[in-house]
Amino acid sequence: MIGNALLLALRELRRNVMRSFLTMLGIIIGVAAVIVLVTLGGGATKQVTEQISSLGSNLMMVTPGKRMGPGRESGGAPFKLADAEAIAREVPSVAAVAPAASAASTVIYANENWSSTVTGSTVEYFTVSNRRIKEGRAFTEAETRAGVAVCVIGETIRGKLFGGQDPIGSKVRLGKLACEVIGLLESKGQSTMGTDQDDLLVVPLRTSRVRKTSASSKFLSKRVSPPTGSRRTFRA
Repeated sequence: MIGNALLLALRELRRNVMRSFLTMLGIIIGVAAVIVLVTLGGGATKQVTEQISSLGSNLMMVTPGKRMGPGRESGGAPFKLADAEAIAREVPSVAAVAPAASAASTVIYANENWSSTVTGSTVEYFTVSNRRIKEGRAFTEAETRAGVAVCVIGETIRGKLFGGQDPIGSKVRLGKLACEVIGLLESKGQSTMGTDQDDLLVVPLRTSRVRKTSASSKFLSKRVSPPTGSRRTFRA
């Protein structure tokens, strides 16, 4: 019986070759389209997840000013260091806080220069922003308190100013300030918004204040999952 059914099917295929071919082609195209869409969707989901993880999935950023509507913000006084210290001291759900002030600046080394973002912060900045040191080291608490002119740079600045040279120990200029490069950050690539996450230079917060640049102040904090029955915890 099965043999007769197969013979009948083959006979019908021979009688309607074009119709059979078009049917097979439609099935192949439909299956291929579904596979491509599923693959692209999975790849996009994975990329977004990796980008969020690289920033820190529990990262919270607080900036001064209140949004009044789409694309509009009212002016707000910059945060003070005492504000960050008060949050870390008085809010139990916050494990740590990293105050940060950022401003655009031209970084100069020898005959090369590059316009980048200079961020002044504390040692906690590297933990909060999920930044790892590839070469050299991060600045210390003592260097932060003293406002020592040291800095950690991203991979983009290393490529633009130093090429294939080792940047550790070299001095770059930020306006009138000479800053020693003590560390190189691991590359993160572009963010989901298309910005270059490696185009930055980090200095101790007190050092950035000495430069007296007009920078936007903010707090960075990380929210961590609390144990059962406890309050939610933040880490910056």
